[in-house]
Amino acid sequence: MKHRRWLSIALVAITALAMGTLLSPILSSQADDSAGEGSGEETALIFVADDVPPTRYPGDFPEIIPSDVTISSIIGVDDRVQVTDTAEYPWRAIAYLELYGELGSLGSCTGTFIGPDVVLTAAHCLYDYDSSSWTEHIAVVPGKNGAYEPYGYELGLQWLVPTGWTTSGDPLYDWGIVGMADSAMGNTVGWFTIANLTTSTLARPDFTPAIVGYPGDKPDGTMWFGAKTSFLSVGPDELTYEIDTTPGQSGSAIFSANTSAWFLGYIVGIHAYSTPVANSGQRIDADIMNALLSWCADIGCTISHFTETSTPTPTPTPTSIPTLTPTPTPPSGNKVGDVDCSGAVDAVDALKTLRHVAGLSVSQTEPCPDIGSASP
Repeated sequence: MKHRRWLSIALVAITALAMGTLLSPILSSQADDSAGEGSGEETALIFVADDVPPTRYPGDFPEIIPSDVTISSIIGVDDRVQVTDTAEYPWRAIAYLELYGELGSLGSCTGTFIGPDVVLTAAHCLYDYDSSSWTEHIAVVPGKNGAYEPYGYELGLQWLVPTGWTTSGDPLYDWGIVGMADSAMGNTVGWFTIANLTTSTLARPDFTPAIVGYPGDKPDGTMWFGAKTSFLSVGPDELTYEIDTTPGQSGSAIFSANTSAWFLGYIVGIHAYSTPVANSGQRIDADIMNALLSWCADIGCTISHFTETSTPTPTPTPTSIPTLTPTPTPPSGNKVGDVDCSGAVDAVDALKTLRHVAGLSVSQTEPCPDIGSASP
């Protein structure tokens, strides 16, 4: 188990316009079967974009890849499934990130709204350790589906990464956030909830980790879903899995797609790396949670979050809306796509449909229609 020391909170201006500010905390070790408690703080760097918008090129983006790692791993048969209803929640809360530098486009990554005005992604999408340079502009395009952009795009205002990433390039620090100028887009598309869950919950054989993002080996700007029934391993800092990924999916949230569990939709990690036999991401523990919350307190954004106690309640309530858990109501007639008999077609139905297409087990409750079809 790695033990990560914390430094004191610092709020020190580096530049007035573009070169950032030192802020607050990061990372810690985690107990075997409890949500991480945290042990202190570490500084982070913030980059504030200038007010000169880039010339946007909505297509043909390369994917951002750190030079010393592999991010592409198709394990066996590629079983990712394309998401086509990207204008619906929860898919619209997942964003294609167009990255720009001084000379134009740098590449693309994936991000996820975790509050009305903040997007979670990987640090290497925001700051290039090898060249010690920042991404200078980020176009956030939620629910993008090829050329179709149902909610348009907005430019990020500022982004933050751990100082551990800028000084070492250590994968443990490869995560960050993009702060938006306001909450208009987030309130329109919705957001997920980040969660610090116990090891026993994450290690459940039915946790069903999922990744949704924008892989570069698929048609440009298209969204793809992948999931497995469980993680390969759950470490104090890292989650490993056999979900297929390729460049462009960096920064994608790792969340549960178990549609019958209380932790459905909770983000528990950030995808970043791969090996020939497994993909991996940083596990969200108490220190990462505390870091993100402190950063948002400093820059004025809001994050939806949840920490599991040693004995979780059956149905914990996230701290913000919308929720992935539908309100159970008596069915008023069978509707196309209403696979759980709730009487409405919602996010749970969308996840169940994709799990069915991806070959994961999905229970079908009668007399609801079959997945994707109407009742007689």
